[in-house]
Amino acid sequence: MQFVVPKFIGQEMKLVGPLTFKQLMIVFFAAGLSLLFYKIFPFFLFLISFIIIMPAGIGLAIVRVDGRPLLLVAANALHFLVSPKIFIWQKRGRKSVVFHKIEIKRPSQKLPLKAGGLSRLKRLKTTIEIKTK
Repeated sequence: MQFVVPKFIGQEMKLVGPLTFKQLMIVFFAAGLSLLFYKIFPFFLFLISFIIIMPAGIGLAIVRVDGRPLLLVAANALHFLVSPKIFIWQKRGRKSVVFHKIEIKRPSQKLPLKAGGLSRLKRLKTTIEIKTK
């Protein structure tokens, strides 16, 4: 018996035009924050904040970096900046190992090195000095 396997299960459903629900909520949050600034601050400060907040909100919603949403990349970057950078591994559940120095007895006499005869260069030198063929 064959079953129908759904395709495109990794894609999110588009809610409004090309925007998904998550993207739409990010844009609405930026618009709501701008509206809050409109009510709180004078018009000049609202305009400056609007020029900063709305493109940032739309960018976080739409822009993708290497196939990942910019919001996820920004969250991972923030996590990296806040988290400790050095990890020192510590074994748990066991006591530390103590090493003891053991002396190895070596033979007192030194063995001479055995060379494999004269090297090719030395044989050539000897041949040239003696002038033999």
